Amino acid sequence: MELTPLELAMKSRVRRHMLTALAGIVAGVLLATLAGASAVKFFGDPLPRWTAIFPVLGILTIPAVGFWSTRRNLRCPACEQLVAFQVSAMYSAFGAQANKHCNHCGQKIFADNIPRNFKRMLILMMGVAFTLGIIGAIAAALTSP
Repeated sequence: MELTPLELAMKSRVRRHMLTALAGIVAGVLLATLAGASAVKFFGDPLPRWTAIFPVLGILTIPAVGFWSTRRNLRCPACEQLVAFQVSAMYSAFGAQANKHCNHCGQKIFADNIPRNFKRMLILMMGVAFTLGIIGAIAAALTSP
């Protein structure tokens, strides 16, 4: 199945958003960790109370990057209007019922195979999580006295 240029552009924008959000999570956790560790090193062990703001700023980086990426990337490639809620609906368990056309301009921006591919990926991730849970339970049982 060949995708239209608008569908390819929207797929690229969603991928870019997901990668940016993941980088924001990693950066926020890293920034919070480094801020807390450097505060201890700089101010000594009994930290002043106001230094608690440093890790909080690192954690606040996560939603800031997420919202910035949503506003920048989740836009219709045809009319540049925000389609974040449509992306959320399309990439969910109920994606088959979601509208594949932009609510603003009416252009088709989502491919027909997204719900099937998303369900396949969801089942795969659930299988991986279940397998890791079983492995963890076996490891815990083998290592406990």
